[in-house]
Amino acid sequence: MLNSLKKKFAEFIEAAFERTIKKFYEHRHYYFTNHSPEVRVPQKQLYLDYRNRVADGKSLPTYKEAGFSVYSQYDEDGITLYIFGIIGFKTYKFVDIGSGDCLYASNTANLVTNFGFTGLFVDIKPQYHARAKNFYKNYMFTSIFPPQFYGDGVTKENINQVLTDKGITGEIDFLSVDIDGIDYWIWDAIEVISPRVVVIENHVEFGYNNVVVPYDPEYKFYDKHPHYNGASPIAYNKLAKRKGYHLVATNWYGFNTYYLRNDLATSYLPEISVDQVLAHPRNIKQMQIFDEMKHLPFETVDE
Repeated sequence: MLNSLKKKFAEFIEAAFERTIKKFYEHRHYYFTNHSPEVRVPQKQLYLDYRNRVADGKSLPTYKEAGFSVYSQYDEDGITLYIFGIIGFKTYKFVDIGSGDCLYASNTANLVTNFGFTGLFVDIKPQYHARAKNFYKNYMFTSIFPPQFYGDGVTKENINQVLTDKGITGEIDFLSVDIDGIDYWIWDAIEVISPRVVVIENHVEFGYNNVVVPYDPEYKFYDKHPHYNGASPIAYNKLAKRKGYHLVATNWYGFNTYYLRNDLATSYLPEISVDQVLAHPRNIKQMQIFDEMKHLPFETVDE
């Protein structure tokens, strides 16, 4: 009996130690490594190579071949760099709605730490921003002018006022929206900024259905179903077209979709179809989840 308890205690200590070590290295990876010269310089070289090839009319790889992760969850950092390598950076401004801790699985941290972007992080969880403020205040390249933070909820009623109060209006380079809730309604409501590129999380689980979860400013959807929020790729495509954008890329699994403003259209970034968004084999299974939600309230989207 005593030996058994000793063994369990030893296993517990070993597991705790492994978790601590893993957390340490993850912390070091995001807070120390990802903005080192070894990461920054090759990216800048890649960006300039894209720009030069476009200027010379040379061919490029596809966006699917260009993806990689520095801070992003999957291949978003590489896709973002690819798109801007084609159209160029202009304002070096961003808005990230649903920013988390502004580093881990971030769609914008790479632009801030390695390309000098300024802008606004928005997330409803204040503990995330406490860590982020400390990081960006002490990071050499952002210490004298760190990004801004907004730690209260955003709704379609207040989003434009929030942006205005933070001094972010007019054209910006990049908008990222991922709040697992009213993402569709937030982008629909935004008027005071004109992003050149938008990335937004869609629900591949909704498949080819033209549906959006009805607006709820408190977006307490999880009591109905864990996937009952946001909108389908079809619905976002219709919203994008109404706002003057077209679909040009998607991450590996299809749930982050990129839209380019129509005045920036280029043959290097041809419009893609929703078929391509849903093409990953994983989504065949994911789309079956919609059967568990189809009895819930949905709205359809007009052109």
